[in-house]
Amino acid sequence: MEEKKVIKISLSTFFLILAIIAIVIMAIFMYKLYNENIEANQKTAELQIQASNLNRTISNLQEKINTISSTINSTESNTTNIDDKGNDNRDSSTKLSNEDIIKDLYLSELKKLDNNNSEKLLDYRVDKVEIIDNTQSFVELGYNSNDTLAYITYSIKPQNVNSSVWIAGNGEIEGEWIINKLACVCLRNGKLIDVGTSW
Repeated sequence: MEEKKVIKISLSTFFLILAIIAIVIMAIFMYKLYNENIEANQKTAELQIQASNLNRTISNLQEKINTISSTINSTESNTTNIDDKGNDNRDSSTKLSNEDIIKDLYLSELKKLDNNNSEKLLDYRVDKVEIIDNTQSFVELGYNSNDTLAYITYSIKPQNVNSSVWIAGNGEIEGEWIINKLACVCLRNGKLIDVGTSW
């Protein structure tokens, strides 16, 4: 009988040890599963933050693109509408500065010159508009005190820079461009009335 008791105790001990091992293995497995779940949640949160940042960046870039597009569209569609008294008829939100008006009008002038010239330009641009003080000496030259006088620095890209009539007057060759060309202009009542290389 004692043998049966010993066998029973041995079997009981064996099953108890086996149950403890199974519980330990399950606890380790649950611990690993719990940690993987926490890591996955952290990675999900990080990805959500990155996605949110990317969406914010995309929104900011889209706003900038929209602003640039509207600026380009308003610049292209706005023409200077000035009446005989020299008053600007545009609303104040689209009012251009004298520099912008002179730049737009001079670009139109360059386009006309290009259309009338047998040597076509590949490209042209106004680099700088510098308004100068309309002093008494300019009034003596025949300009009005209300005239806006300016120096325009511009660049042109002729088809053949080395044999171009566009180098005449002033400017310097840089690559395919003739740069630092200078024009003197007078803005009167919304129109360029005098365009030349000197006053």
